[in-house]
Amino acid sequence: MSKKIDGKTDGKADENKRKTEAEWKDQLTDAEYYVLRQKGTEPAGTGKLEKFYPTKDEGHFVCAGCANPLYSASAKFDSGCGWPAFDKCYTGSINTHVDDSLGVRTFYFF
Repeated sequence: MSKKIDGKTDGKADENKRKTEAEWKDQLTDAEYYVLRQKGTEPAGTGKLEKFYPTKDEGHFVCAGCANPLYSASAKFDSGCGWPAFDKCYTGSINTHVDDSLGVRTFYFF
């Protein structure tokens, strides 16, 4: 999702789509690369955002890869699952993919 500034997109989404895997590896930590580029996940309860609860007026969470806004701080809640949970996202900020290839239905959000 590109940000709109004065009615024009900033082109950041297009810039990120053109990055090579080597460029992504250089930009991201190993853990971020695993999650963002290889559809990985961190073990439940280990993420730095799991127990982080900003106040409702403290802004939003952004993508570690492109810095686009994903969720408002007020959308975060404790689901008890071990990962940060959000009940709303910014329009156009999240894509989904359902993967049944391992015999278990898995939902990816990116």
